[in-house]
Amino acid sequence: MKKSLLFSAVLAGLMLGSCSSSDDLAGGNTPANQSGKGYVAFNINLPSQSGSSSRAGSENDQFDAGMKSEYDVKNATLLLFDGSDESSAQFKKAYPLNTAPWTDKGNTDNVTTTSATIVQQVDAPSTNYLALVVLNSNNVFTLGTDGGITIDGSAFSGTLNDFLTKSAATDGKDLTKAGFYMANAPLANKAGGSVDPSGATVNTLVSLDGKIKETEAEAKAAPAEIYVERGVAKVTMQKGTTTSVTGSKPASSTSEVAFEVNSWTLDNTNKTTYLVRSTKDYGSWLSLASNATTGVINKYRFVGSNEVGPGMYRTYFAQDPNYDKTGNASATFNSSATFSSEFGNKNPQYCFENTFDVDNQIDKYTTRVLIKAKLNSGNTFYVINGDENTIFDRTAVENEIKKQFLLEYDSWIKANVTSPTTVDESSLAVDFTDEAGTVTLNSINITGATYVSGVTSLPSDYIETVMARLGSIQEYKNGESYYFVRIKHFGDDLTPWNSTETDKPTSAGVYPSGTNRDGNYLGRYGVLRNNWYDIEVKGVKGLGSPKVPTVTTDTDDELKSYIAVKINVLSWAKRTQGAILH
Repeated sequence: MKKSLLFSAVLAGLMLGSCSSSDDLAGGNTPANQSGKGYVAFNINLPSQSGSSSRAGSENDQFDAGMKSEYDVKNATLLLFDGSDESSAQFKKAYPLNTAPWTDKGNTDNVTTTSATIVQQVDAPSTNYLALVVLNSNNVFTLGTDGGITIDGSAFSGTLNDFLTKSAATDGKDLTKAGFYMANAPLANKAGGSVDPSGATVNTLVSLDGKIKETEAEAKAAPAEIYVERGVAKVTMQKGTTTSVTGSKPASSTSEVAFEVNSWTLDNTNKTTYLVRSTKDYGSWLSLASNATTGVINKYRFVGSNEVGPGMYRTYFAQDPNYDKTGNASATFNSSATFSSEFGNKNPQYCFENTFDVDNQIDKYTTRVLIKAKLNSGNTFYVINGDENTIFDRTAVENEIKKQFLLEYDSWIKANVTSPTTVDESSLAVDFTDEAGTVTLNSINITGATYVSGVTSLPSDYIETVMARLGSIQEYKNGESYYFVRIKHFGDDLTPWNSTETDKPTSAGVYPSGTNRDGNYLGRYGVLRNNWYDIEVKGVKGLGSPKVPTVTTDTDDELKSYIAVKINVLSWAKRTQGAILH
């Protein structure tokens, strides 16, 4: 991609407050020409702040441009709300905006901002107008000739909160199909990072006070700045360079089991999303911070430290439509078994944001990446009794079954079998089948057996008895194995697990219920819109599952782990997660 077209990463919410202008009319009244109309100009700024490609140094403000398709604009709509504040302002009217004059403003140290200065005539200008811009609406609403909008079949009226909660309009929709759906990003008026942003105000709508002019030229000379963010999260998968499973070896070899990532898919993703990012109850999380004494540099993780406009800073959290999981069911999430064999930054997958409180930081509510791998060079292998340190081929499994049978029934055989005179492993024939990874023992026969009078067969419970000695047997057909990586939002650098808190996580309380529970763990897992989560396999310490693993009620952090992964969250906001598979 040409440097001049680069966008750096996802602005987790940008918005500019009101400002005065020398072009304002005296007296503070809202300018209007004789027709009762006024003009307002906008610079619409797409997610485009430059930065590095990872979160080194416990930083939130790390960004990456992404691909041209991710910032292409096909249509734009201005929604005006009228009121003294964002919470109470009522929807007034919507206007289609011209999308033609998008311009490249040039490069400075790899920072490129693409913006459009768009002038729009508005009816009945008000000093209380607040603006929301939606790009690439993807038919989540329709615009009428009278300036009204229809959402999910009904004419819309109400506040910004009423608008954003129309999540049914996104149910099952692809908000990237006709350009990436974008809308105003929420911004705080105080910095976070290394300083406490307590008392900050977070706003999404942009005030047009002082921005509505009598003429088009006046408006264009003093545009309102609006920053937008994409309505989806982005996930990429890097194959990594891991080629073996640490600690697992074939029964007949000293070499570790060969490992290769084959494909991947997003799983357990939200089916719906809000039309604008919801910062509901932001006062409760704004200044939360981990009490870890080491490793956390910029501890106030919910607000960025880089200024994106005069006195305006990105925010890095939200509440999604099922945040507290009230009345949740499996139908709330998408399950996927459609795997992609394409890897790298040019082959992303997208999903709706998925956030939750700490009480619901559990597997069945967490978006994850499913990874399909080829083990043992694609050769079928078996695991006995869950021991992943040693794998077996079919012949070796048969021999283990024979061995346990002979140990259990040696005395019975000597008392009841007259021919052959010596029964050993060569005298036995074993038959077993596999279904969904689990081996079922069908029969063990003594070849050409002759029994004493009154005995016609082996004891009726011999299969159960032998399997009880062996435990379970799992088959990995063609060496196929599945792993999953729960996606971390703030992750280990900003929300370290098993930190130096007074009450450390245990199996009985993975997230201790002390006074700083939310400070330590809120947002540790999840996905946020306009954030890019880049996952790379960094190592493998287990064999995975021979079938696609189902979601469970386990907490997201377990005392045992299964896959080493590195997750990079790029902005887009970019977050990098390295994963070690287990």
